[in-house]
Amino acid sequence: MMSPTLRGSLAACLGIACITSSDAITKALAAGLPAGQIVALRGVLAIPLVALLAFALARGGWLAALRPRDWRANLLRNGIIAGHSVMVVLSLSVMPLAEALALIFLSPLVALPMAQAWLGERAGWARYGCVALGFCGAALVLAPGGALPGWHALIPLATAVSSALVDITTRYAARTEPALPLLMGTMVGQALFGGALSGVTGTVAPTELQWLGLLGCAALMSAFHWFSIMSLRLADVGTVAPLRYFGLVWAAVLGFVFWGDVPLPVTFMGAGLIVLAGVLNLRLSLKRE
Repeated sequence: MMSPTLRGSLAACLGIACITSSDAITKALAAGLPAGQIVALRGVLAIPLVALLAFALARGGWLAALRPRDWRANLLRNGIIAGHSVMVVLSLSVMPLAEALALIFLSPLVALPMAQAWLGERAGWARYGCVALGFCGAALVLAPGGALPGWHALIPLATAVSSALVDITTRYAARTEPALPLLMGTMVGQALFGGALSGVTGTVAPTELQWLGLLGCAALMSAFHWFSIMSLRLADVGTVAPLRYFGLVWAAVLGFVFWGDVPLPVTFMGAGLIVLAGVLNLRLSLKRE
C-alpha cells in the first residue's frame, strides 16, 4: 500500500493534469466568450457535478455531506481563491504571458517559509534547493525574455504570494473541513465571482460547442480542486507545491497534440530539470515520514 505522501503526490499530479487540460479548453473558449462569463458558467455547471459526486459518495445523506462544518476555514480558503483569480487576470493583462508566469511560478518558494511559519512544517536547505531547481526548469520551459516593465512586475509577484496562500489555506482547512463542502464552496464562489466580473466583461450567447467546452472545463476544474484538497490532506505543502511545475510539461504535450507546437530543445531541458526536482523533493518527503 502506498504511503500518504505518495498518494498525496499522485493526487497532486492528477489535479495538475486536470487544471492544465481545463486551461487548454479555456484558451479556445476565450476566443469567443468573455472572461467573466467563462468563470461564471464554469462555476454554475460545476455545482450540479459536485452535487452528483456527493450523492454518489454519501448516498442518502448527500445534502448533509455538502454542509460546511467549519465556516471560517471554508470562507477563508474560498475568499483567497477568489482573490487569486483576480490577481491572475491582472497579471496576464499587464505583462506578457511568459514573463508573468515566470514570476507567478515563484509561488512554491514563497509557500515553503509560509508553511514553516504558519503550519509548523519542516523545510530545510535541501528542499529549498529542489524547489529552486524546479523553478529553473520552469524558466527554461517558459523561456522568458526582455526587461521587466517596472512596477507591473509587482502584480505577478503578488499573484505568487496569493497562490502560496491558496495552498496554505487548503492544507489548513482540510484538517477540519471535509473535501465535499470545500469543493462546493469553491464552485459557488467561482460562480458568484464570475457573475460579478461578467458585469464588466459582458456576456454573449454560447454555441452548442462552447457549452460542451464549458461543461468539460467545469468537470476538469472540479476534479482539480478535489485532487488538490486530497493531496494537501495527505502530504505537506513542501511536497505538493513544487509539483505544480509538472503542469508546464503537460501543457507542452497538449500544445504539441492539439496545436502542433513543437517543443524547443530548451523545453526538453527544462522538463528534465522539473522531473528531477520533483523526484528529489519526493525522496526528501518520503525520508521524513
